[in-house]
Amino acid sequence: MKVAGALIGLVFGAALWLSGMADYDVIHRGLLFQEAHLYLMMVASIGTAAPLLWLLERRGWRTALGGALRIGREPPKAKHVEGGLTFGIGWAIAGTCPGAVAAMVAGGRLHGLWVMLGIGAGVMIRDRREKRSASAAPVDQVLTG
Repeated sequence: MKVAGALIGLVFGAALWLSGMADYDVIHRGLLFQEAHLYLMMVASIGTAAPLLWLLERRGWRTALGGALRIGREPPKAKHVEGGLTFGIGWAIAGTCPGAVAAMVAGGRLHGLWVMLGIGAGVMIRDRREKRSASAAPVDQVLTG
């Protein structure tokens, strides 16, 4: 399983690199609406993944780990907006996202190392906030999510 995950990660990273999604300038031109490349890639990805996931879920697909494929659905909450804003600000500043930063570093763009440190710090802050929220929440809320 770990080998399959590593191979999928390598292919994904290569695709990000080859498509320009790990290029700081491509991302910034896209975010400034100077180039449609970024948006066409997103539309193609969502247009492929959404119907495929819907189909696999309906057919009772089993994941590679043996569990049932279940797509989480919940109405938007404040935490989603907060996370989206944080992601967007980080994306605009760093010119990369968590998925592309490894490809960026592997391709020799060393400022990606700083981005990786920032992502790690962000994950640690989020984990601390969740632990603090879980310890402050009533027991029945912790059990039901």
